[in-house]
Order: sequence, then structure tokens, then C-alpha cells
Amino acid sequence: MSHFLAILSPLRILNYTYPNVVRMVQQQCRAYDVNHNNRMSTMSTPEQVDEKERAKYEWRSFLFITIFLFPILAVAIVGGYGFIVWAMQVFFLGPPGHG
Repeated sequence: MSHFLAILSPLRILNYTYPNVVRMVQQQCRAYDVNHNNRMSTMSTPEQVDEKERAKYEWRSFLFITIFLFPILAVAIVGGYGFIVWAMQVFFLGPPGHG
């Protein structure tokens, strides 16, 4: 339940005004912890994943990064830089030219 401390700390402040809501959220957090811990025992650990399956996931990750993620990030970064330059010229600096 340690990962819910960030949620429960502000709820202590709200406990004075909405005690029923705080009690309900705390019960749901406890129920999630119980269910999550039960599922953890049936999940596979990294040692149980065979080498062939791991290689398949590595290739899929590599292809996703090279085909989709990097091109999208490149366009977003260059476009963002161009927008900043354009906005600076429109609002502050004026058109480029001789100083």
C-alpha cells in the first residue's frame, strides 16, 4: 500500500469535511492492493520469459521506435522550434534583415 501514500496524504486533510468519501477511497485502495498482490503471484518473472519471445519483443520495440517514435519526435521538435522562431519574429523581433 506504499504506492498509495501520495493519494492518502491529501485525503487526511479532506477527512474533516468529507469523511465518507475518504473512507471509500481508502477501502478501494486496499482492495486494489489485495487484487494486485494476488495477480503478481501468477505473472511471469523476467527469468521465465524465454529467449525467443524476448527477441521478438525487442525487434517489435526497435521497429516501433525507428518507424514511428523518432520520426514523430523529429517533426514535433523541428516544428516547435520553427513555431518559436516565427512567434518571436511576429511579436518581438520583427522580420529578419540587416540590424
